[in-house]
Amino acid sequence: MITLGFSGISVALVASQFIVLNRRLNRIETEVKKLGHKIDQTIEADLTTELSLMRSAEPSSGNKRDNDYNKAREKALTAGAYFLNQALDPAIHESNLAVVRLYSGKYFSALSIEIGSLLGLEETKEVTDRLNIELPNLKAVVSQVFKQTSADDVEWYLAPELQDEASLQSISDLFEQAKKFECVPNDAKMTQADVFETNRKGIYSSGYLRTVSPKFHSFRKAAAQKLQIAQAKNHKP
Repeated sequence: MITLGFSGISVALVASQFIVLNRRLNRIETEVKKLGHKIDQTIEADLTTELSLMRSAEPSSGNKRDNDYNKAREKALTAGAYFLNQALDPAIHESNLAVVRLYSGKYFSALSIEIGSLLGLEETKEVTDRLNIELPNLKAVVSQVFKQTSADDVEWYLAPELQDEASLQSISDLFEQAKKFECVPNDAKMTQADVFETNRKGIYSSGYLRTVSPKFHSFRKAAAQKLQIAQAKNHKP
């Protein structure tokens, strides 16, 4: 009984310690999130400052102009590296597309300020060199967004219900852009016909039809009737 009593007390103590520890960890996690949010806000505020510096440099001349451009460029470089890391780190965005897009947009803003400053300084060679260095990062960001959107969901975008939102032309344009960033094989054809034919099976599969609204069936029936009428006219002697 003494042994069982001590065992019970030990388990109770360990359990209570875990509960207390868990509460502390939750508080720490909340504080870390708050700190991360504050860091984001601070660096985003720096972006606003950098943009103001770049704009104030445009009408200036001499040393002031060069100093403002150089300050804007240096700060933008730091901010861009931070936001790029946030956009590419799965531990940060957890494959949440909205978060990826948020940080990607801030990264692009920082890079634009940096490139704008270099152009203001008339450092055209440095612009080319900088973009060449940044190209792998740009590809990584674009590829990540592409994989979560257009890469696997083309049939959804081409549903009749979305005809006003996503045309076949706009989808093929997206794929053409993705091809330039090597998200799609270089030898792939990306005309409207190619995009449609590649995804035809997914668009008209029975599993897909079950998930879209009942209006799709009426769209399909009307389209089939029009096609039959057209074919009948074409085959008249």
